[in-house]
Amino acid sequence: MLAPVIWLPGISQNGLQMLVLNFLGPLLLALALFFGAKRVITNPVIPIILLVSIVVSLITAPRGYPVGMISLVSGLMLYYAILLGVKDPKKIIWILAVVALINILFAISFMVGFPLVYDNHDVINMSILGSHLSIVGLMGRSYHLAFFLIILAPLIFLLNRYAGYVAMGIASISALIIESYACRLALIVVILVLVYRKVSLKAFLVIISVLLAVGVYHHEKIMQKINLRLPVYNQIANESLVNIFFGSGIGSMEINKRLYDVDSTFESSFNQYLRMGYELGIVPLILILGSIWNYFTRFPRKDLYFLASLSAILIYPFFHEVLRFARLDILIITIVALFEIDCVDKLNNQGVTHG
Repeated sequence: MLAPVIWLPGISQNGLQMLVLNFLGPLLLALALFFGAKRVITNPVIPIILLVSIVVSLITAPRGYPVGMISLVSGLMLYYAILLGVKDPKKIIWILAVVALINILFAISFMVGFPLVYDNHDVINMSILGSHLSIVGLMGRSYHLAFFLIILAPLIFLLNRYAGYVAMGIASISALIIESYACRLALIVVILVLVYRKVSLKAFLVIISVLLAVGVYHHEKIMQKINLRLPVYNQIANESLVNIFFGSGIGSMEINKRLYDVDSTFESSFNQYLRMGYELGIVPLILILGSIWNYFTRFPRKDLYFLASLSAILIYPFFHEVLRFARLDILIITIVALFEIDCVDKLNNQGVTHG
C-alpha cells in the first residue's frame, strides 16, 4: 500500500501496486509455511471453489486478462498467508493505523499545495472538494482514502478506546469532505452496527428516523447518482443472464466495453457484485458468497468492531468496483483474514477453556 512512494517511469500507480500484490501473496505464504503455521485452514471448500471458478473462466473465456487471474490467485495466497502466519491481529491493525496516518499527512500536505509524492500540475490544480478523483496521499483517489479510514476506524477501538473515537471522528470528517454518498452510506452503516447493541430500541429507531430524514433531504442528488448508474446496471444484468453458469470471463469487462454502446470506452460497472456475476457467472458467484456466509455463520462469537468494519466492506462495493485497485484489494483481504483469525482463535480459546 506504500508502493506509490517508489515512482517507476512507465508504470501506473495501480500497476505498481498490482505488481506488489502479485509478488506479495506467494512470498508471504511461503514465509508463513516456512516458519510454521500458527493455525490450520478450516475452510478448504472456499479456496477450492474460487480456484475452480478461475480455471473454468480461463477455459471458457480465454480472452480474459491473465493479469487479473494472477492477481486473484495472489490475493488468495495473501489471505491464507495472513491466516496462517499472523499470531496477533492487533499488530497488523497497528500497521494499518500507521499507514492511515501517513496517508492523512500526505493528503493534508497535498490540500495545502505541497504534494509530497506526486508532482502533476493537472492534478495539483484540482480541489479535493471539487473532484473526488484528486490524487491525495498514497491512496490515489480521495474517496479511496475515505473508504480506507471508514473501514479501519472501528478496528482502532481494539487498540485503544479513545483512539477509536478519534479515528471515527476523522473518518466522519473525511466522509463529509468527500462528495461520495457511497462513503457516507458505508459510514452510516458502521455507526449503526456499533450503536445497535449499546442503545435502547427507541433510541436506535430515533437514529434511523433522523438518517431517513437526511436521506429525504438529499434525495435529489442521491436519485441523480442512481439514475446515472441504472442503465449500466440493467445492461450488465441482462448480459449476465446470457451465461449464468460460466460468465464472460475474468477481465472481460474491459475487453467488451459494451456498457452503453459498441463504441463506448466506459469500463466501470459501478458495482463489484454485478461485475463478478458478469465475469464469473451468477451461479459461481452465488456458490462463492454462499460458502463464505455458511462458513462464518458457524462461529458463535464475532467481534463487534470487526462486524462494523465488514459492514462497510460489504456496502461500498454496491456502488463502486473495489477489486480493480490493488490498494483496496490488499486492505480488504487483510481485514477479512484478520476477522477469520479472530473468530478461529476465539473458538479455539473457548474450546480450551471448556476442556
